[in-house]
Amino acid sequence: MSLPWFFFLLCLSMGLAAWTVFWWTVRSGQLKDPEAVAGEMLEQDALDGTRMIEESAIEASARERAGRRANGSSGQQAGS
Repeated sequence: MSLPWFFFLLCLSMGLAAWTVFWWTVRSGQLKDPEAVAGEMLEQDALDGTRMIEESAIEASARERAGRRANGSSGQQAGS
C-alpha cells in the first residue's frame, strides 16, 4: 500500500470519528440551547457575587463593632 492511500484512510477515519462525536452531541441534546447555559452561568456568578458582598459587609460591620467596643471601653475610662 502506498503512502497516499495511507493518508486517505487516516483522513477518512478521522472524519468518521469527528462525525460520530458530532452526531452523539446532537442526539444527546447538548447543542439544543447553548445560550441558556451561558445565562445560567452568569446568573450563578451574580448570585455568588451578591453573597460575597453580603458576607464581606457582615464581616466589616462585625469588625467595626469590635473596634467600637475596644475604643469605647478605653474612652469611657479616660473620660470618667
